[in-house]
Order: sequence, then structure tokens, then C-alpha cells
Amino acid sequence: MNFLYTINFSPKERELALLEMKTFFPQTWEATVQDKVIFSPRKIHASDSPFIKGRLEIIFQNKDFREILNFLEKEGIEAEDFKVEYFRLEGENIPYHERLEKCREIGMKIVGTPAMTLYKKLFGITKYRDLWLFGIYEKNSFAWQNRVDKPHSYSNSLDVKLGKTLVNLATGGDKKD
Repeated sequence: MNFLYTINFSPKERELALLEMKTFFPQTWEATVQDKVIFSPRKIHASDSPFIKGRLEIIFQNKDFREILNFLEKEGIEAEDFKVEYFRLEGENIPYHERLEKCREIGMKIVGTPAMTLYKKLFGITKYRDLWLFGIYEKNSFAWQNRVDKPHSYSNSLDVKLGKTLVNLATGGDKKD
């Protein structure tokens, strides 16, 4: 398991989202989709799907948060203009101040200059069940939402989410970079 994907969909879009996830992740999609989380070795860009909120490329995982700090200290991870962000998962209830404290502790172990707004590298931390996960985080840019507005009120077209999902279903999520 190399990547953690967070997904989101409304009850109305559930079947469409699950169909797309099954196309992207045919072997691994069922196990954790109830939690709106998918673990997979397959790398999909977060912005390729309207239902993927983010992707964590897992660098280290452990049941003990202190072990992540020890790992960072031992490995000496370096990054200029970085940010550490805690991203919440469905049903999680870790208080805000604790999430900020975890980000601060990790940020102190990374060698380099932090940048809160114009960062070049985004690290992510989260807790899934009893497991702490740390890695490089990629958010969905949602750039496709710029195309939601139709040019005229009488325009007939597919919903943008539906159109994007149909393309992903047709290509199996494979795209040429």
C-alpha cells in the first residue's frame, strides 16, 4: 500500500463515484470505501477525478505518532518552502488544537524553510483507525469546476462531474502526460 486516497460524494452521486473508483482501483477499492478512503499501490493524480479529494503518498506509517517523529529525525528529510497539513478523514474527531500540534511537531523535524501560503511541497499527516500516516500530500485542484457554469441559460450539456467521470470510465483512468 503506497497511496491513500480520500474520496467524497453526495448520496445522489454514490453509485457513479463507486463505479469510477472500481475502474481506477479494481483490486483494492471495496475494502475501505465505506470510510471514503482507498489504499492502493496505483498512482492517480488527485485532480483526475471529481470524487478524489486528495492523495497521500505514504512515506511512513506507525501506530505510535512518536515513531514518525523519530523517523523524520533519523532520515533528515529536507524541503524548502514546505507546509505540513493535517487532513481529516470521515468520522474522525481529533480536536483542532491537537491536529495543529501534530503539524507543528512534524514541521520542526523537517530540515528547511516552512511556507504557509506559497509552499512548493505539501506534507500530510492523518490518522486512520489506529494508524498514523505521513507522506507527501496532493490536493485536488478542482480546476474543472471553472467549467460548471454554462455559457447560456438554455445550454444543454452533461453535468461536468458526469462528463469527467465518463471520460475516466472510458479510459480506465489511464492518460498520457
